[in-house]
Amino acid sequence: MVVFEYPVFKSDIKQYNLNLASLGSEYQKREDGYIKIAEKKFEPALKEALKYLKDQDYRQQTVEENFEIAAAELSYSRLEELLEKLI
Repeated sequence: MVVFEYPVFKSDIKQYNLNLASLGSEYQKREDGYIKIAEKKFEPALKEALKYLKDQDYRQQTVEENFEIAAAELSYSRLEELLEKLI
């Protein structure tokens, strides 16, 4: 997965260290309304994305690791645990 580190990602998701290809969080707004991301961020993200697409074993391992992290930290059952502590 390739991600631009938008504010909510940085505050709520990044801390879980999911396996991602990052485009960073800095950008410049162009005159035409589009944004421009620093070119130095493209190559590492592209290499990671290509590895993910081409290497089936790596992709499988990454998906499994991300799923385990998400199940432990971002699932409805985790939300239920947190809410039970509050109530």
